Amino acid sequence: MLVTLAAGCRHTEGIRFRYRTHDGTESERSVEPLRIVHTGRRWYLVASDRQAWRTFRVDRITLPELTGSRYENPRTRSSWLPKAPESLRGTSSAESASRPRLRR
Repeated sequence: MLVTLAAGCRHTEGIRFRYRTHDGTESERSVEPLRIVHTGRRWYLVASDRQAWRTFRVDRITLPELTGSRYENPRTRSSWLPKAPESLRGTSSAESASRPRLRR
């Protein structure tokens, strides 16, 4: 499973999978994966579903498959980072304050 998710992240290829939420509800998801991250004792998939950025617990994902559809890597787009609040603009720390951080 991790191999398929990692391949989607590496090759900027969409992934489709079944996902079970904390209450047991299952749904089919189709996402553009960005990265797999580890925090605490869990692995997460960080991905966009074209509406928003989402995190998915890897242990709740089943039947992942690459879709064959490619997308632009969001890290190459200048607009993928949130804008700094107005009060921080013009200061040297504005850039670093507005960047999301993922822990390894």
